[in-house]
Amino acid sequence: MASNIIVFEKSLLESKAYYKLSGNQIRILNRFMMKRKLKKIKVKGRKAEWIITNNGEIVFTYSEAEKMGMSRSTFLRAIDRLVEVGLIDITHSGNGNFKGDCSKYFISDRWMEYGMKHFKKKTRLKDIRLRNRGVIRKQKEQKKDAEDFSGKSKIELKISVKKDASILSERPVLKLSSKHQE
Repeated sequence: MASNIIVFEKSLLESKAYYKLSGNQIRILNRFMMKRKLKKIKVKGRKAEWIITNNGEIVFTYSEAEKMGMSRSTFLRAIDRLVEVGLIDITHSGNGNFKGDCSKYFISDRWMEYGMKHFKKKTRLKDIRLRNRGVIRKQKEQKKDAEDFSGKSKIELKISVKKDASILSERPVLKLSSKHQE
């Protein structure tokens, strides 16, 4: 029956971090809490403690959020806020281009220090693939062009001398040319 129970610490529910959450952000936090695998550890001479055995390996995908009726942008804003207030951390940012490479999350206790001077701020690395795929393609092309040009170009400086028959003096003419070496 324990698998049907979600446990929240009272101090979490009364924290500044929790009060910063919107309804959708609380729904996502609840789902993270459902995904935890807890194990009771007995420590000699102390009260038993619960640990999260899958912490850092918790997966929550866009498709799961969509099944909850949540758009991708709402889901990303929820993840951003949960990271911002210290409730979760991202241990691996998945790559949407490869099936099976999902982001992995860690249930954090940074929220306990949220709002204090020594709170450790973190943010999600922004995934610019979702904004504009054309810009990324152009940046990759520019980078490739720069790599092709780097180390393979040679700028030649040629100085030629023209003789003007009427003046009978030499005037230097500067010519610049750039050649690619393949």
